[in-house]
Amino acid sequence: VVNLTASTIFPTKDHGYVLVLLVDKNPELAALHLQIHALLKDLIYDKKPEIEHTKYHPHLSIIYDLNDMQKQTAIELVQNILPVRYTLDKFSLLRSKPKVHHTRELVINYYAK
Repeated sequence: VVNLTASTIFPTKDHGYVLVLLVDKNPELAALHLQIHALLKDLIYDKKPEIEHTKYHPHLSIIYDLNDMQKQTAIELVQNILPVRYTLDKFSLLRSKPKVHHTRELVINYYAK
């Protein structure tokens, strides 16, 4: 079960401002995050040292490429629907393709058992 309780903006180099919904941390999510990091450490630590599990903020990316004027409006609008609670039975890990603007590739899909 995932609880979405807040929204924020993540600034990115390649995707403008990104509206994200923050997920409440819980022991199951923390364990899953560490498990995924262990499986994928060769893909992420050497190539993206800024991605560390200690700095990770569980989130759902909702809208990419917001500009300065859109970002505050987006935050204000989604506050009206929070908090939200749902069961997460699938998620995907994506990564940006080097030197290809606005393109991401699938690293792994996870399906709940």
